[in-house]
Amino acid sequence: MTFKNSETPTSETIGGTAEKPFRMTISLNVLRHLGINLYSNAPAVLTEVVANAWDADASEVRIELSKERIVIQDNGSGMNSEDFNARYLKVGYAKRDAEPELTPKYLRLPMGRKGIGKLSLFSIADTVEVQSAKGGIKNSLVMKATEIEKAIKDKDAGGDYFPSPLNPQKIVIEQGTRIVLADLKHRATLGTANAVRKRLARRFSIIGFPLILSATPQPCENGGGYSSIASCCVEER
Repeated sequence: MTFKNSETPTSETIGGTAEKPFRMTISLNVLRHLGINLYSNAPAVLTEVVANAWDADASEVRIELSKERIVIQDNGSGMNSEDFNARYLKVGYAKRDAEPELTPKYLRLPMGRKGIGKLSLFSIADTVEVQSAKGGIKNSLVMKATEIEKAIKDKDAGGDYFPSPLNPQKIVIEQGTRIVLADLKHRATLGTANAVRKRLARRFSIIGFPLILSATPQPCENGGGYSSIASCCVEER
């Protein structure tokens, strides 16, 4: 490290001030470790998404699996633009500190992680589309891992990443939230359908949370269909 005119480094030249000699900075690089590389398989990631739907007072969650994409849609409270910016796009948002202890509609105890679970989507997909509708107002955005990585490396970005708004005509949801994962990392999604059934059933069937899973092209291990996780995948212990 060099300093102009061979000056001696001081608290000011390394980022602090005379009154506050030390300074902690957090960059988008944190996303690599707490988000993009948080999980290595789809079942763990989708479990976090379903937990967020539970927190949003959804009464049903539908999951569609294919080789091209994964869609998770709930009928929960949804988000407006303020919710997107203040909660969803705020890394490390402390839900349990900022919101009531129980959810407003069904009085549930929140299950989602503290603001980092959503970042795990990039563990299995390079493109994440989020549509949400709340009180008749629809909003949507698209995030790309390649663009986030570019922002991480860009020293002039100032630690900010700006997701792209989705064309309003492409918003198909009327209430709740719909997440579409595309450009899948196939190694992370290999054998997803059966593993997802088991993982979700283990965590959510005991509390009676309705989950509907459809997948192609592989069938259930017991020969059944894809419509019900509870009937197809609950493991006997």
